Order: sequence, then C-alpha cells, then structure tokens
Amino acid sequence: MKAKIKLNKYKNNIISISGSKNSSLPIIAASILCDEYLTLNNIPNIKDVTLLIDILRNLGQTIIFKNNTLTIYPHKITTNALFDSNISKLRGSYYLIGSIIGSNKECDFSIIYPGGCTLGSRPINFHINAFRKMGLLVNTKKEKIHFEGNIHPTIHDLDYPSVGTTINIILASVKLEGITIINNCALEPEIIDLINFLNSMGANISISNHTIIINGVNYLHSTNYTVSSDRIEAGTFLILGALHNGITIKNINPNDIYSLINLLRSINIDISMTNNSVTIHKNKELKPFNLVISPYPGFPTDLGPLICVLATQINGTSTIKDTVYKTRNSHIKELNKMNCLISCNKSIISIEGISKIKNKTIKAYDLRCCASLILAASLNNKFTTIKNIDYIFRGYENIKDKLNSLGIDFIV
Repeated sequence: MKAKIKLNKYKNNIISISGSKNSSLPIIAASILCDEYLTLNNIPNIKDVTLLIDILRNLGQTIIFKNNTLTIYPHKITTNALFDSNISKLRGSYYLIGSIIGSNKECDFSIIYPGGCTLGSRPINFHINAFRKMGLLVNTKKEKIHFEGNIHPTIHDLDYPSVGTTINIILASVKLEGITIINNCALEPEIIDLINFLNSMGANISISNHTIIINGVNYLHSTNYTVSSDRIEAGTFLILGALHNGITIKNINPNDIYSLINLLRSINIDISMTNNSVTIHKNKELKPFNLVISPYPGFPTDLGPLICVLATQINGTSTIKDTVYKTRNSHIKELNKMNCLISCNKSIISIEGISKIKNKTIKAYDLRCCASLILAASLNNKFTTIKNIDYIFRGYENIKDKLNSLGIDFIV
C-alpha cells in the first residue's frame, strides 16, 4: 500500500494519545492465564492488536473488541501445534509462549517462529535460554520451536535487560508454585503495566531495584483493567511538534517519556507539562546533540529513527548511537533520498543539518522507519509517496485523522 503525505498548513493542535501497543500485546497474551473473564480498556485498534486477537480466536478464545474495550473469556488451549500464519507476521506473538507455558503444568507444544518488523538481528535466544533454565527441553528447528517438560522456579540472572525475555519469564512463572526471581530485568513502563495488570487479578509480583520477584499463585480472578497510554506515539507527536510550530499531547504520563523531554529541553525547546499532558511551544534556534540510545530509563530505541529527522533540521552535526538495536538504520537510505545528509559508521549515525527536505518516492521497511519518513514528508508542501505505508497502521491508531488535524495531508 502507498500513501501520499505533505504539509498543508500546520496547526498547533491537541493530540490525544492512544493506548500502548507495547503494553497491549503482552497483556492480551497474558489473558489466557486468567481463570475468569476479564475486561481491558484503552486497547488501541491497530493492526498488531487485531492480529493477536485473531490468533487467540483461532486458539479457541472468546473475544469481543469494541470501542477500544476488549472482553475476553479465556479457554484452555489444547492444541499442541501453533502454526497460525498470523504468528509469523507478529513479533509480539512470542508472548504466547510464556502464557501457554504458564497455563500448563506439563508442556508439549510447537510454535512457528514469530515475525514482525525486521530490525537486523533479533533472535529470541534469551527467551529460549530462560525457558531451558526453568527445566524445559527446547528444540529449535528451521521453522518452529518445540517445548516439552515441566518448569520449576529459579533465579534468572539476565546478561542483558531484555524486555521480551523479562515479560516471558513473568508470564511463565506467575502461576508457578514457588518463587521466581529475575535479576538485571527490564523495567520499561510496559513491563510495569503488565505487572499491575497481573496483580489486579491476584498475582503476587513485586519489584526491588532491578529485580522482579514472582511468588506463584494458583488462581487469577476477573479484572477490569485500563492499559496505559503509548509513550512511543507520544514521543512521535512531540518530535513532530518540535519540527513544526509546537503541539500539545494529552493522556500521557510525562514521566514515561522523560528521556525525550530532557533531550528536547537540552537542545533549546521550551516544554511545559501537567500530570497528563505535555506542550511544546514555538521553536527557538535548536542545538545539535549527541545521543546514546539505551534500555529504559534511557532514550527509547523506537524513537531513534524519528529523532534522526529532527536532527536534519538543526544546524550542525548530531550523532545517535543505538545500543539496543545496533543495525536499526533502514530509515537512513530513504531519508537521504529526500536530501538529508546522514551516514552510519560502526553503529554511530551522524546527521548533518540543515537539510531542505525534497518530495520523493520512498519506501518504509519497518514501523518506526515508516513513522520517521512521515515526519520528514511533513516538512515539504509537495506530496511525498511512501511505499509500504501499511507498517504505520501496526502501531499508530487513527494516524491519518490525527495528522490531518495538524494540517498534514495523508492520502492513502
């Protein structure tokens, strides 16, 4: 699918941030651990969510999704072969592994490899190593992974604070008798969201410094839970406001995006906040920056390609080093087609500004690459054509209407 995007006349408007994609996926996957029905609110109506819902329905779950509210009536998953083609389209489908392990005393099932956006090397070896440490036999083949055996509580000392691995250990352990400990865990807001959700059903999960302690329970009761807002969508619109003439976003906890707020302030952007909103005021002359992307509370990797666009509009040289996904650079070639001056050497991206963005025909290779190209296209009053625009619908709810409200034309 293609889209045409251009700047019409920018309007400093208010954007309401939708529910978090990166919270919704593990929370929806965790629903099969519940022993009663449950309701989830503020679920974004995006492609990745609907893919996961389809997978769960095909596995026998009864699900109603209407007006951002998800009602789920869980059923025990009895199949031992998870070969739904949607799994290969969705990276977040790997959370089903932890949930299925956590809901079965004895495991014997296979799953095809999860898919999703291609961001260089994204193996799930950390997950597999964790499951093996818990006692499972894991056999990896070309197109599928087989899990067999019983799990036991253990202490996990993660070599790297992997978000996916931390979540999968939590899901596998929440109903496991005994105490499971995760040292050097990831503590992104989405993980806190998942823990709060599980605890609302009667789980016993606590956090001390960078350690998660899971005291297994036998039963998880019904809950009515509201998912937090999407900090990456919030960051996307803040960067868009910094590129133009300001913006206000609401329905967001500023603490969740404080690394971005600090960076924007450091380059001379005036920002004000309330408990649930952030406003960027009219831009001054901005300063170049040197940014290192790292696990939370560091600057989020998902905003790396987008902040790169902002750097193209700042006089001087800025640098970005992503220590999370070192090969996340599919946006560079496409932005350079639009007259940007961006290079990459040994995982350090250098951006020379100021670039006058030209309208071109370009191609998105993943979700955040697509978002960065949209931001760049918004700087030109002639149409830029973006191929593979489908990616944007995986993670941004009502993106067309929100951009139109800001005076940016988005035509599919």
